[in-house]
Amino acid sequence: MSVNDLDYVAEMFAAISKNNIQEFKACFSPGAVIWHCDDEIELDVDAVCGIMGGLHAASVRGSVAYREQRVVHAGQLCFVQHVLTSQLCAGGQLRVPAMMRIELDDAGLVARIEEYYDSRAIDCLKPE
Repeated sequence: MSVNDLDYVAEMFAAISKNNIQEFKACFSPGAVIWHCDDEIELDVDAVCGIMGGLHAASVRGSVAYREQRVVHAGQLCFVQHVLTSQLCAGGQLRVPAMMRIELDDAGLVARIEEYYDSRAIDCLKPE
C-alpha cells in the first residue's frame, strides 16, 4: 500500500468538513464500522452519517474543519491525530483534539475506525 492509497482517508475528512454524505459513504468498504471511545459501540456508516448531520446542524455553515492533522501510515493502518473545530450556531466554538486508528482494506477503503477523544469536548453538542 502506498501513500496514494490514503486518498480515501483524505477524502473522508474532506467529506465530513463539507457534510457530503455520498462522498463520505464512498470512502468505506461494505460492512465498515466506526467505534468511539466514549460509548464503545460499533456503529455502521449510516449511523455515523446521522451524527455528522447533527454536528453540521449545530454548526455555522462551512465552519466544520479538521486542523493540525498529523498522519502516520503503517501497512494497512493509518493513525491520524487532529483537532475537529467548528463555530457553533448557539455561540462558542467546538474544539475536539482526537486520535483515529483507521484500518484500510486491500483497495484502500476504510474498513474500521477507532476514534479516541475526551468526551467532555462534545458536551456542548448535547441537548440540555
